[in-house]
Amino acid sequence: MSCSGHKQCKRPQTPARPPPSGATRTSS
Repeated sequence: MSCSGHKQCKRPQTPARPPPSGATRTSS
């Protein structure tokens, strides 16, 4: 299911939860 220039095209069903422990440190 690709978004063909749809403005209301939301990302895949992925809950907006914080990244796993450690991944936040690699963001530097």
